[in-house]
Amino acid sequence: MTVLALGRPSVLLEFLGRLQGEAPPLARITGISATPVPGAAAAGHGFTVLASGAGAGNGEIPPDSATCPACLRELLDPADRRYRYPFLN
Repeated sequence: MTVLALGRPSVLLEFLGRLQGEAPPLARITGISATPVPGAAAAGHGFTVLASGAGAGNGEIPPDSATCPACLRELLDPADRRYRYPFLN
């Protein structure tokens, strides 16, 4: 997976640290690399999810696993946006 993140250097460093430190319990990060993007200073603001480019995917189908306590709290909390979401894991 490729993530293109644009922002102030201090914010991007924090993002990289949190990406590893706050990953979900079953997440497996096999590597992280950072490359400066020419012209990034001229980019817009906000958050956008764009379609991936062409190429072979490297996604994996996760193994079946028990639902963690945090997910169960979300699943059973009527105030949570994931309340009764059937694919919560």
